[in-house]
Amino acid sequence: MAVKPEWWFYHLTKKSQEESVPAIIEKCLEKDWRVLAVSEDQSRRIKLDVALWTYKESSFIGHALVSDREVNSGRQPVLISDSVENLNNAQALILLNGFEAPVDANFDRILVVFEEGDDSVKSIARKQFKRAKDAEHAVNYFQQNFKGAWEKKG
Repeated sequence: MAVKPEWWFYHLTKKSQEESVPAIIEKCLEKDWRVLAVSEDQSRRIKLDVALWTYKESSFIGHALVSDREVNSGRQPVLISDSVENLNNAQALILLNGFEAPVDANFDRILVVFEEGDDSVKSIARKQFKRAKDAEHAVNYFQQNFKGAWEKKG
C-alpha cells in the first residue's frame, strides 16, 4: 500500500450517499481493491448495506457489516464499519458522514464522500482537504453535475 495515500473528495449535489457510494465502490473493485467504508452513523451504515444489495440488478457487490456476528471480515471485498481498523486489508478507505482518518492512514486511496446539504460534514471535508494538501498528498475533488455525473474540479 502507498505510504502517502491519494485523497479523493466526492461532493454529492444531486444524488444521495446511498445512490452514489455503490458506484464508487464498484470502481474500486474494478481495480481489484478491497474497500473499507466507515461511518459513525449506524443508520447510514445499514442504508449503505441495503443499497449494496439493491444497487443494480445486473451486479452483486459482496460485502458485510462489521457488526454481523458471523462475518469473517478478512474475506470481505467490501466491509462497512464504524472504525478505520483495516480488518479486510482494504486498499481504499471511504469516509462517510464526516468520519475522519489520519492523513497518512495506510491505504492507497482515501475517498471522502459528503452531501451538499450537510454543512458540518462539508466543513470537516474542507479541513481534510487542507490537511491532505498541506501534507503534499495527491488530492482530487469531484462534484456531481446537474445530471448527477462526476466532474473533476480544480
